[in-house]
Amino acid sequence: MFIIFLLAISVLTTGAYRTIKHEWITFRKGESYFEKKEYAKAIPFFRSALEHGIKKPEAVFQIAESYYVIGDLSSALSIYNKIEKENPTNTAIILRLADIYVDLKRFNEAAYMYRNLLRINPLNRSSRIKLARTLAWSEKYDESILEYRKVLGDIK
Repeated sequence: MFIIFLLAISVLTTGAYRTIKHEWITFRKGESYFEKKEYAKAIPFFRSALEHGIKKPEAVFQIAESYYVIGDLSSALSIYNKIEKENPTNTAIILRLADIYVDLKRFNEAAYMYRNLLRINPLNRSSRIKLARTLAWSEKYDESILEYRKVLGDIK
């Protein structure tokens, strides 16, 4: 009798958890797909978890990254812009935004993001090289040369 009671409690607890904490279970399923690099499968679970009120920054980042990886750049851009507004000094987010702008051939916006990175860390050679490259793509050759010269140490 006692075993039946324990089994009943177990089943009821599991059912209640799934009902009450649906967004967490959904988030964990999305996270599982994300970790397996099955990004397209992860997106609906992250979206559902967010729609059901989960307040987990990882969910927002992971859905944005999933969109980026599968090539849905406009969805990724929209989400990353929201993240960046809340975290304006997060260099990983700024860098990803710049990458998306480059992929979309929106070089002026990419250059703006690289300049933001350089405001945060003026000695970041990688950001400066990416800025120089982006300026060249937008046919701002004089500015591009100036940035390359800064990388080489010709100019401070």
